[in-house]
Amino acid sequence: MAKLVGMKVTTRQDGTKGYLYNFADSFSDYDKEHAECRGSQVFSEYSTKAFDVNVGDEVDVIYTKGFQNKAVLMDILVVSENKIKINNK
Repeated sequence: MAKLVGMKVTTRQDGTKGYLYNFADSFSDYDKEHAECRGSQVFSEYSTKAFDVNVGDEVDVIYTKGFQNKAVLMDILVVSENKIKINNK
């Protein structure tokens, strides 16, 4: 489970939109055993799909096999909604 900490929506010249989702998650057990870890690890995923999520939501990030068997973002499932309203400005 990860926390959605940011989203960036871009619009191309042809009008199509792209969505960059930024997450914070805890370090894996492997990382904790083999390194000194502090805070959270962060990662980003890009999609052409707008998922029904909000900054602050706790989510499960779901992947599928893509081109050359690389993981591709398929869905973002909300586990716990953010209770605090965030001002967009």
